[in-house]
Amino acid sequence: MDEAQHTTETATATPSALHLDLAERAESQLRRTGYAPLRHISCVYCAGVLTLRGRVPRYFLKQVAQTVVARTEGVERINNQIEVTAPA
Repeated sequence: MDEAQHTTETATATPSALHLDLAERAESQLRRTGYAPLRHISCVYCAGVLTLRGRVPRYFLKQVAQTVVARTEGVERINNQIEVTAPA
């Protein structure tokens, strides 16, 4: 196996800083929406899928979160695991 091929295979087999950066960029986009509940949504990126986790008080906010992160470059799919809970 030549050096270039080995480097490429190793890079795709391990989580990279790019994956962490993508999740951080998505979280940053959520924080900038102006909707306070979206500031607490966490994002994890793996193999083209961005997973959203957290709780929001309305279904509308769950949809907003998904729409906002869908614009993140590199995201192929979104796994929206945000729970909608009744407001206190």
